[in-house]
Amino acid sequence: MKILAHDRFPHLSTRRNLLDLFREFTESSVEFIHYDNGYRTWKYTYRQVALAANHFALRLFESGVHQGDKVIFWSENRPEWVAAFWACVQIGAIVVPIDYRTSLTFLRHVQEIVDARLILIGEEVPMVPWVSQPLVWRLAELQSATKDQEVPISPINEDDVVEIVFTSGATGATPKASRSPIGIFSRIMCHRPVSFSPTGNGSAPYCHSAF
Repeated sequence: MKILAHDRFPHLSTRRNLLDLFREFTESSVEFIHYDNGYRTWKYTYRQVALAANHFALRLFESGVHQGDKVIFWSENRPEWVAAFWACVQIGAIVVPIDYRTSLTFLRHVQEIVDARLILIGEEVPMVPWVSQPLVWRLAELQSATKDQEVPISPINEDDVVEIVFTSGATGATPKASRSPIGIFSRIMCHRPVSFSPTGNGSAPYCHSAF
C-alpha cells in the first residue's frame, strides 16, 4: 500500500493538531492511497478516505464507542485501517494498533490492560473468541460512503491521547508490554511516499506524530 506525501498541503504552520490535518484534506480530489493486494489495485483520494472516515465515525458513535474508549486495530495494511484511524480521531476514541503477526496471547494481554470497547481485525487474523467479548468487526466489511455525514466531533484538550503503541518485551510464557502514548497536539511529521504490501508492517500508520 502506498501512502502519498502530505506536502500537497504546504501550510504546516496552520496545523495545530490532527483534527486540523484531517479537515485540511477532506475536500481534496488528489490521490492519497494506492493499494495493491497482489491481485487487484485500488486508488483512493483524500476526499474518499475522509468520507469513509466520517461514515465509520458515526457508526462507532452509534455503537457506543465514545471519547476515551479504546479501539484495538489488529490487522494487516489495508485502506480501511486509514479511514478507521481518522474516524477514531474525530470522536476521541484511542487507537491501539497491534501487528497482525502478534500472538493471540499478547493480544489478550493488551486487551486486559486497555479494556477496549472494540477490536478491528484484518483478513489475515482469525475472529477472536473472548470470555467477556468486546465488539469485533472486520475492517474489510466496513462500508464506503459517497456523501457527507455529520459527525459528533469530540472537544479536544492538550492532554488527549490519540494512540497507544504497545511493544512486546516477551520472552517466555508471560508476555510483557510497554506502552507509549501519542497525543492529539503532537508535532506532525509528514514523510515522502512509502510503499507497503498488505502483509508488511501490520500496524503502520501513515503519518507519524512526535513530541
